[in-house]
Amino acid sequence: MNLAVAGGGTGGHIFAGVAIAQEFKSQSRANDVLFVGSEYGLETRLVPKAGFRLETLKLGKLVGQNFLRKILTLLQIPFAVLKCVRILRRNEIDLVIGVGGYAAGPCILAARLLRIPTGVLEQNAVMGFTNRLSARLAGHVFTAFDEIPAGLPAAKCTFTGNPVRVGLRPEASKQARLNSPQVVGAQSDQARPFTVFAFGGSQGASGINRMMVEAAREFAGEKNTVRIIHQTGEREFDQVVAAYREMGFPAEVHRFIDDMQSMYDRASLVVCRAGSGTIAELGATKNAALFIPFPFAAQDHQARNAELIERAGAGVMIPQFRKDRDGAKVDTPGTELAARIRALRDDLATLARMRENIAAFSRPDAAHRIVELMKIHALKRRPA
Repeated sequence: MNLAVAGGGTGGHIFAGVAIAQEFKSQSRANDVLFVGSEYGLETRLVPKAGFRLETLKLGKLVGQNFLRKILTLLQIPFAVLKCVRILRRNEIDLVIGVGGYAAGPCILAARLLRIPTGVLEQNAVMGFTNRLSARLAGHVFTAFDEIPAGLPAAKCTFTGNPVRVGLRPEASKQARLNSPQVVGAQSDQARPFTVFAFGGSQGASGINRMMVEAAREFAGEKNTVRIIHQTGEREFDQVVAAYREMGFPAEVHRFIDDMQSMYDRASLVVCRAGSGTIAELGATKNAALFIPFPFAAQDHQARNAELIERAGAGVMIPQFRKDRDGAKVDTPGTELAARIRALRDDLATLARMRENIAAFSRPDAAHRIVELMKIHALKRRPA
């Protein structure tokens, strides 16, 4: 069978799509996978790196754009749909799965016109713009959270969890922590430092970069007991390196990290965004985290994700912005992040509970379940 994975734009969408593609390929050597994405997304780099073919569409964004850009994108959509029809026919696609991102919509619509079985993966607690439209056309909606998205019939929805990249596991992380001191700050030359791993997704995050650098200043006198690993993204790498160097804090700074498993292994605590892909990875590796949701996410879905995690005792949410006494929006100071880090560093029981509770948001068989359900649907549609 031939599968098309449609969408991308962000690392979270792409890594989930790659996990599904790898599961599909693992079931038969005869199976083939094609990705359909945007010319401008991270898929142009990450998909070929994962060993899969990629077809791209020239398609802009709608949400958060000015009037002219919205009009241009609307004019591009019919051409994108026609190109998807040609792609699906030429590659004899049997199944289409949308993983989010603007390129998913035209491909799902093209598949519907060609009567190809379709599914949509909704990774967040609140449905994104493209998925809300695509879900109405798709035969199945696979959800990362155990909640039915508003406006969708329950019969169409299946809770599968969110697929994560192959190889992430809790065992190595757990062993690394067993080798760490049980009393943080103990007077011992062998005591390992409390390690904070901060990252803002595959492209970095300005808000997290700012808050983490400010928090580091609060630990200036604890350089031997607190360690920082920081993925900044490309844009602010030099700026963040200079800030740590100026304060004399020996942080380990990276533009991008391929081997996330090794970083999760080393982390005592993670500071990150609240995308569903990140949450699923933390569940797979059993890492405790402080979540700083992206404040401009569509429909504020990252804050909703973080609220669900916090309610389950699996993490702590810190907003990137607060309101001052006059009601104006201001940056949350890094001192608040530092206080939260220090509180968890000194409360190992709470830290341990968070690690156990986050595991409930991991579904190791998510990719397998999605592929099996789609295959069953496709076989039912095939002529006898």
